[in-house]
Amino acid sequence: MLAVIFNEMNKLFRSKKIFVFGIIITIMSIGLATQFKTTDTVFRSDLQMLISLIIPVFSVYIIGDHISDDYKLGTLKLTMIQPVSRKEILIGKALFNLIALFIVMFFTFGLNIIICLVLSKSITAVILAHLFIEYLLTILPLFAFSTLIIFLATLINSGGALVAASFGVFIGMQILNGILHEPDYVFIVKYFDMFMKDNINVTGIISSVGYIIVFLVAATFRFEKKDIVM
Repeated sequence: MLAVIFNEMNKLFRSKKIFVFGIIITIMSIGLATQFKTTDTVFRSDLQMLISLIIPVFSVYIIGDHISDDYKLGTLKLTMIQPVSRKEILIGKALFNLIALFIVMFFTFGLNIIICLVLSKSITAVILAHLFIEYLLTILPLFAFSTLIIFLATLINSGGALVAASFGVFIGMQILNGILHEPDYVFIVKYFDMFMKDNINVTGIISSVGYIIVFLVAATFRFEKKDIVM
């Protein structure tokens, strides 16, 4: 499984997309930092930017590249030559996606520290520790959403079609979440910002864990049954 993760990380950093996302995040972070006076507002505005747009888009494109397009282009068979099961391949790709989320999240966190120092905004260890925990915990609902995309990737063989379907699901969830108030646990997008609030949202945590379990199990089952031409 580690070989799968290392292989996916290698493909990620050979791709231009990760650097494009890095440039976009840098530009937007600088723009936001110049608009707000306090450090915590700068960090939280950036986190809001990440969860509302950047990371969902990032997850969709990365999963499209590393699962759907792997199948379409025939490069998946190269991974399957290794002595790993299909289950290990899929779980490895899911863990790779989790690591990629950590990279984007803490790249932004570190970037904000540098920007705040350059702009002479006051930073205390207590504020940074609190913000760090917010950034860290926010990965949970974002990864839960990505497991849904991973499941869709086992159904759709084209990266382009996956992107279209994923954005349809994402936008549909946003719209339905605004219209329907019950049941709370259905629309994971509702909980993207739950760790930015004062109260712990137990329903959001349970919903996130439920998404991860259900869609990873479903994706694994589907992936093991998928016809792959060797």
